[in-house]
Amino acid sequence: MRQLWFMVFHAVIFAVPGICNAQWTLAWSDEFDYTGSPDSNKWGYDIGGHGWGNNELQFYTNRLENSSVNDGILTITARKESYQGKNYTSARLVTRHKGDWLYGKVEVKAKLPRGVGMWPAIWMLPTDNIYGTWPASGELDIMENVGYDSTQIHCNIHTQAYHHSIGTNKGNSIKLSNPWDEWHIYSMEWSADTVSFFVNETLVFSFARHGNFNQWPFDQRFHLILNIAVGGDWGAAKGIDDSYFPQQMLIDYVRVYQKDTTQNHGPSGPIDGEMVWNGDFSEALFKWDGVGAYEGAVASGAVENGELKITIDNPGTDIWHIQFNQNAMNFEQGQSYLVKFKARASLPRTIVVAANQAQDPFANYHRETLNLSTSMTEYEYVFTMKHPSDTQARLEFDLGKYAGHVWLDDISMQKVGSTTAIIKKARPHSAKEKPQYNILGQRR
Repeated sequence: MRQLWFMVFHAVIFAVPGICNAQWTLAWSDEFDYTGSPDSNKWGYDIGGHGWGNNELQFYTNRLENSSVNDGILTITARKESYQGKNYTSARLVTRHKGDWLYGKVEVKAKLPRGVGMWPAIWMLPTDNIYGTWPASGELDIMENVGYDSTQIHCNIHTQAYHHSIGTNKGNSIKLSNPWDEWHIYSMEWSADTVSFFVNETLVFSFARHGNFNQWPFDQRFHLILNIAVGGDWGAAKGIDDSYFPQQMLIDYVRVYQKDTTQNHGPSGPIDGEMVWNGDFSEALFKWDGVGAYEGAVASGAVENGELKITIDNPGTDIWHIQFNQNAMNFEQGQSYLVKFKARASLPRTIVVAANQAQDPFANYHRETLNLSTSMTEYEYVFTMKHPSDTQARLEFDLGKYAGHVWLDDISMQKVGSTTAIIKKARPHSAKEKPQYNILGQRR
């Protein structure tokens, strides 16, 4: 639910009958035929009041006062009250790790809140952030609405190439007379080639697959989010009218359908026990999280001659201030893993290769400190996962503290039975005839 400016992509709006036909099979749903808190097997909460990237003013809670189920209806309530240093509370329900989908149809029947300052949304974010943090891994907005323009329903997508921050966002809107008093059905159909948004079976906006992951990151699993934000860059563009509180979004049902046939586009994944995707960079940075720079560090990267070249201009003061990661790693407790890669540096230096948690508190499962030379060298080591299993961990290269260049290639990780760590020299590394890409994965 990132901020939307008013430059939108206009699509023709027309009726499409029978979108819920026999080609779809119900895969997941909540009919809210119970009482109390939202079903914990299907819903989790995003909790906090840090602004959520949009300068929002509410504190999201998991309290019944902000989200509850009664009489077959899920109610999300935004309240005017002092709580945890904020003046408003609300709820943000997520299906992350409880309902994650690649392609399908999402359908939500809802009534929206009303009032200047309200910002309700029905939307989806990537579960794994394979292509990097927002907007690189994408966002799908099935329904967005702001209280100062309460009859206008917005449907949008966000990607690295298309988002409001650079004035290239894609989307469209449709007008409803009273979305706060009447039930309306907000839905999205998503395939390997197209994502289309509907209101009451009327097509509002359709976006076709093209380019690479900068234009189309929608080949990974996403999860659903239901929330009411208060204020924010877009929501409070004309202020907040406190006289409307409390305000509610009512949800009659949420249904997710999928087709029986599996669709798959894009580069193929690991084979023969390989856990790393695109370790030879033959598909640019597909599946990699990009080069991250933290605490004032500055770095960039490009795939050249089949190798990833990382340029470190400001290395920061700690090794982790420059990172290169791949997420969605499944580390099983008690299992051993063989890590292999080739690397060199413009000057002799050390790096750290880590297996760790991909979210706060970013616990380390294993760290290996290695010395790089100016010659391309193959490194191998084995580590054993001694911590509880983590199905969403990451493989991380820590490259900070030293300026210059680092080259990486042929990164691999496989399950093995040994626990002996080894490092060995490789044969001279010859340049590969591959296309060259910049850090955004664009062919150069």
